[in-house]
Amino acid sequence: MVVVNRSYVPPTIINFRTDKQRFSAAKVMQMEIFGPIIPVCYYNDFSECVDFVKSRPSPLAAYLFSSDPTLKEAFKHNIHSGSQAINDTMVQLSVEDLPFGGTGASGFGAYHGKHSFDCFSHKKSVLSRPTVLDAPQRYPPYSSMDAKVLGVILNAKASSVTLSPDNNGSSQASLLWGKMSSMMTTKNVVVFIVLVLA
Repeated sequence: MVVVNRSYVPPTIINFRTDKQRFSAAKVMQMEIFGPIIPVCYYNDFSECVDFVKSRPSPLAAYLFSSDPTLKEAFKHNIHSGSQAINDTMVQLSVEDLPFGGTGASGFGAYHGKHSFDCFSHKKSVLSRPTVLDAPQRYPPYSSMDAKVLGVILNAKASSVTLSPDNNGSSQASLLWGKMSSMMTTKNVVVFIVLVLA
């Protein structure tokens, strides 16, 4: 019995039995339930359960009660949720070494232990390149020789770099040269100088 003036709702099971349509359309199924209310619907095929969960926003947690190893694996790999527990509920939240958090509509990020530090820390990326050796081969228009230079520097086949004198390909070139920046060792710079001067 709900006691409105005390804001009290007792543990309640809403049993839809096999009426999947009513179950899906019920107001109680349209949002996260932070209360002692459990909507129930019967399924004979686990794949139907998977399809139902996938058709809705990702839940904060998902639970399975089963002794079937195959079903457990199917649950772990096919149900997308913030966390999961098998043959228990809520206890995964109390394990400090396990990250806790949602995914998609149920939230983002995860905390607990070191995961809290990682979640609430900003990892700033910084790329710094020298001001010398800004070779003209980096910019369009590209020649067949430019493709060969890129191929050698990136340890790739020149044929896989599709740049031509009348092909701008600026986005592809930016990706390639971005990769080159991270590989700019002394050895590669020497090879590059030799190729450019050749």
